[in-house]
Amino acid sequence: MSSAHPSISMKSEIIKIDLQPGFYHVHVDFEFYNEGDSTSIKVGFPHWHYGTSKTNELKNFKTTLNGKSLEYKILEDNGTKTPAHKADIVDLWFVRDITFSSKAITKTSVDYDCEYGVAGFYKGVEYLFGTGQTWKNPIGSQTIEITNNISPTSVILCDRTFFVESDKWKTPDSWKDTQITNDGKKITITRKNVSPDFFDLFRFEIADEYFLFNPYGDYDSQNYRLGKNLLTEKDLIFFTNEQLLYMRNIILANHGNIFQELSEIELANLQAIQKEEARRK
Repeated sequence: MSSAHPSISMKSEIIKIDLQPGFYHVHVDFEFYNEGDSTSIKVGFPHWHYGTSKTNELKNFKTTLNGKSLEYKILEDNGTKTPAHKADIVDLWFVRDITFSSKAITKTSVDYDCEYGVAGFYKGVEYLFGTGQTWKNPIGSQTIEITNNISPTSVILCDRTFFVESDKWKTPDSWKDTQITNDGKKITITRKNVSPDFFDLFRFEIADEYFLFNPYGDYDSQNYRLGKNLLTEKDLIFFTNEQLLYMRNIILANHGNIFQELSEIELANLQAIQKEEARRK
């Protein structure tokens, strides 16, 4: 919906996702640079039916321009569809009039709340960034920050966290040009020179209490049972400090804190958890 312009580039996109008990809040900071003459254009932010749910709405939408509140209009779309997911459509646009000064940086932001999508047994979160293709050059840098404030037992699933790009799912194992860090307060994912297709998105899923309360139980669709499957560094980086502590303690509690009774897998998982905890200090 944003009007493409040959002289305006998106220098950076910082996406902050705050997970709350009944919804998630998204704040996005955009930074543009106009190398041409000063120009005013209409810029749209998409409201689309997410793949995890067909009823999600972006609520409490707000937007700013260079730090000041900006008015917007809601325009209907004729039903833009993805090639791969015919049911996923952009149905509305939040449209703002923005003036991009010549040879200058322009900063704009959006805020909104959204209910979690439904992805089988899990909660789903998605952010569509593909509309960044309408600007000159790739997105210079893209940062995604995720803060988990749902509950100590709500877990971001590593193998259900991915980018969908050009209709292909890219999981953390294939994020060659992507850095992931966790400082104990938030997960930060950073990428450079992103060239998206229009419907490219970032997506992850969350499980509630599905393994922390019963790590040795039979339900193990994600292979996180602490006694039978090795935890990798990329698994652990998605956990909060409280969840790491819980996992470490539950391994020891099952054996009365006696290290000699731990299996090789349990010992390896314990050491991996301790290494991740030490890295965050």
